[in-house]
Amino acid sequence: MNSILPFSVYIIESPSEDDFYNNLSESDLLVSSLKLLQIPSIKKTVININHFKSSISKEAIVKYALEVEKVPIIHISAHGSAESFELTDGTIFQWYELRDYLVPINKIFNGYLILCMSTCSGGNFFEMAFTGEDLPFYNLIGCMCEIEWRDTLIGFLTFYHLLHKGFSIEDAVNNMKKASGNENFKHFYGMDLQKDYREKIIDILEKFKKLSS
Repeated sequence: MNSILPFSVYIIESPSEDDFYNNLSESDLLVSSLKLLQIPSIKKTVININHFKSSISKEAIVKYALEVEKVPIIHISAHGSAESFELTDGTIFQWYELRDYLVPINKIFNGYLILCMSTCSGGNFFEMAFTGEDLPFYNLIGCMCEIEWRDTLIGFLTFYHLLHKGFSIEDAVNNMKKASGNENFKHFYGMDLQKDYREKIIDILEKFKKLSS
């Protein structure tokens, strides 16, 4: 078994109006569960485009990474489709728009950003990875079709737990399928399959430690 990865989880959630009204939150359950697993996390609940842009900004992500001295995995929870995802106030955010925000963040992490899309059809974002010269992520975990809220919660908790224990990304994804009983989770590479995420992420952590010292 490999050593524990020094990562944290940066959760951005935009619930539907009904979920918001009924106080149903994936991020609340994730944060409390991740705390038990001793995995640092933070949640940003966004209801409109200004909130979302602030939460996904390079400045906000770097500030959090410096605070916890852990490289964050970005976890986006919202209602999605093949072309976009929807914010609480009904604003539609296209996949290509998300790409523009993630490219500079991925550069800061030396091209090793992990993105988890807890949305219906979130896996479709992988098509945006190759529309320009720069990549928006190293790995994307998401689903290509509609998926139930409970499956994403169980699936991603399993993924984070196993990654924290030292499982490879591929093995963690395979096990999240088993734990959730849903085979629709997909794992997409944004870079060379031969690159070693584990070694590179430790290098990035050292860089953040120097910046915060």
